[in-house]
Amino acid sequence: GIDGTWGTFQSPTATASDKYCNIIFMGDGYTNEDYQGGENCKFIKDARAAYEAIFSIEPYKSLKDYFGVYYVNVVSGQKIHTTGKYLNGADNVDTHTPFEVTFTPNATETKGYETRALYYAERIGALSEEQVCRSAMCVIANTYCHAGSCTIYYGHSESDYCENYSIAYLSLGSEGANQPEDFRRCVIHEVGGHGFGKLADEYTMPKYYSNRTNAWNNLRSMHSRGIYHNVDKFEDGVTVVGDTPWANLADMSIYSPEQIGVYDGAYAVSRDFCRSTPSSIMRESSPTANADYFNSVSREQIYHRVMRLSGKSQQEAENGFLSWDADHLPQSGPYSQTKSLLMKSSGLDSGLLPLAEPTVICIGK
Repeated sequence: GIDGTWGTFQSPTATASDKYCNIIFMGDGYTNEDYQGGENCKFIKDARAAYEAIFSIEPYKSLKDYFGVYYVNVVSGQKIHTTGKYLNGADNVDTHTPFEVTFTPNATETKGYETRALYYAERIGALSEEQVCRSAMCVIANTYCHAGSCTIYYGHSESDYCENYSIAYLSLGSEGANQPEDFRRCVIHEVGGHGFGKLADEYTMPKYYSNRTNAWNNLRSMHSRGIYHNVDKFEDGVTVVGDTPWANLADMSIYSPEQIGVYDGAYAVSRDFCRSTPSSIMRESSPTANADYFNSVSREQIYHRVMRLSGKSQQEAENGFLSWDADHLPQSGPYSQTKSLLMKSSGLDSGLLPLAEPTVICIGK
């Protein structure tokens, strides 16, 4: 009787519109015993930790009233069985769970049964089918390792904010003393960054596109659909900040701590793409001195989506960010006056690999 039941972490309280933003949590590999104990059961504790993670950081922290956050109880017949003790990823053994979440050893990519995520999300009585199809969904895999992936869906027509749904799959973080922080940052990156914010990764990997023109055209297509505005094309010695989507933010004194400019390397590729700041939570996979924040370019895109999904016009969303953000600047990252004990001089010191690139899929109406 537990499977398919649902609950609410919070209902939207913003009064600007009857429309709002939705985040939905589900679990994979949580057996009947993981749902015993009411609010103190393992699944609810894990899902609540994920919920609190997203709203621990700006701009989500100050935009919280615009969100409805829900969970669905999904009972598995068995736990997720993995072998080996991997820091990144896991080695799957014969396991059959509702979402069939799978991992790869020494990698961070995850995969899952996405049709089933939609099926369970549609069990939430507070949401219409249309609202589900505008939601950011997250499936938490009940196993400990560092891994996470997100699938972003978008429509054929151009859009300034991409109103389609997303599904993120992530584990509970690497085992050890830093597990809660690893899980928190994974949720923020995958659900808050990719899933809802439609942001691109800002890290680099040792690979290059064979045809940079095709790659740039693909990014332009994403931009025209409200996706990946936090990265842009890059030509060494040619690209300047005035050519980028963040040109309007670069000279503003309130953002001087972020050192906004043109930094080679983003979209998981070096030399062909650039980002706006030296670091951010879309670049780092582990705590570093300046990474525990969404940079202003990312905050602008998140704010824009919140306003548009809440019924504001494109002009209202675009014109409202600067004054709003000036009153809600982050208290973390380069804006912080203190450094967390968990912070390290380099993300590489922790041994955590960058979280896997999103998959982006075009769907019909």
